[in-house]
This record gives sequence, C-alpha cells and structure tokens, in this order.
Amino acid sequence: MASILKSKNIPCRVRSGFAPYFTTYSGDHWINQYWDNKKEKWITFDADGFFDKSIGFDQYNMPENKFDWAANTWLGIRNKKLDANNFRKADGSVGLMPVLWAIFYDFHSLMNNEILYNQMPSYIYFKFDKLTEKDFEEIDELAKLMLEPDKNFDELVKIWNTKKKFRILNGPLIGDSDHF
Repeated sequence: MASILKSKNIPCRVRSGFAPYFTTYSGDHWINQYWDNKKEKWITFDADGFFDKSIGFDQYNMPENKFDWAANTWLGIRNKKLDANNFRKADGSVGLMPVLWAIFYDFHSLMNNEILYNQMPSYIYFKFDKLTEKDFEEIDELAKLMLEPDKNFDELVKIWNTKKKFRILNGPLIGDSDHF
C-alpha cells in the first residue's frame, strides 16, 4: 500500500507494532500512514481490508490508541506498565523479544528503509539473550524518540547516520560473516 501511494506522490510510511483488534492478544502487525495535506497530519490506516464494523473504529482512519505502537509497547513493558506476555509475533514468540524486532522494523520504516519481517540488525538477530542492560537502555532512548517521530525526526536521522549497528542487517541469506 505504501508503494502504491508513494507512486502517486502521496507521502506514506509503513509502521510496525501490534494489533490488539484481531485476537485476545496483541499480534505483530504492519500498518500505514499517509499525509493529509488538508488536515496537516498523518492518517493511520490498516489496509488489510477484512474488517467489519464490529471492531468499533474506521480501519482507514484509525484512532492512535487502537494500535499498539512499537515504541509505546517497548517502553510500557520496560516500565512494567504493560504485560509482555500480551505481545506476540507470528512465529509464536512472546514478550519483549518480538517487541524489540518491532522497534527496529518501525525505525527502519521511519527512515524509509522498509525491511522484510525476517531481517534484523545483526547485533540482535537471534541474540536477544546476549543483550545487556546497556543495550536495552540504548533501545529505550531510541524508543523515546520514536514516541513522537515527526518532532524528533532530525535526532532519529542522526542516530540512523551514526549508529551503524542499527542498520547492518542479518537475515536468512545474510549472516555475521557476510558483513565487511
């Protein structure tokens, strides 16, 4: 959907987080936002197209509180305000690890570098158990900026340009030994 809108010169961005409106838990999910020039704001929508009115909101103009944004979810779990067990990835993983992946999906999307669901920065790619509290605190700082990505865009770009470990990706066909 983002590609279609961008091809029509409509500013659009992909966002990653968790959808609480499909099941009893909040499952990892991707949505979009397009820029509405008249309203001068991003309009959030879920292009899946299979909703009915029983969800209680318009999927093409979603209220911000109907989606569990990656940054809010990460910080909520880290601050013990949210139950990590309520957040699940499609592969069945539960807790802070799938939320960590969503943080980086969302960060890359905000930088207009939409990555595949099986790509992740190499320093965390299937290394969740090796992350330190210092690593978590660094991600906390990224997440705080991502709470208001437009207001903090310049700072996010600075991080994008200076923290290569957030950008160097591993995936099914690229491993640690493939990076120069």
